[in-house]
Amino acid sequence: MIPLHDYLAFLSIVTLIVVSPGANLFLLLQATPVQGRVTGVLMTLGFCAAIISHATLALIGVGALVAASVTLFTIIKFVGAAYLIWLGVNPAYS
Repeated sequence: MIPLHDYLAFLSIVTLIVVSPGANLFLLLQATPVQGRVTGVLMTLGFCAAIISHATLALIGVGALVAASVTLFTIIKFVGAAYLIWLGVNPAYS
């Protein structure tokens, strides 16, 4: 059983982490006034989709699978690097 004071300390720290602004909020605050409300709503939906997919993958244990398989980790690492390179050289994203 977790003591109440430890649980309350954990809950307060998690709450601060969740409500603190991050890069997504700053991107949203920068883009919405310039590009309009529809862009803001679509960005918010994209952020939500990313959070849900990350939480779902964590829930089903993809992290444990990747940690157990060096080959899978290497494949994911190279695919991610290739995607970042593609974003860097693609004129539409520059």
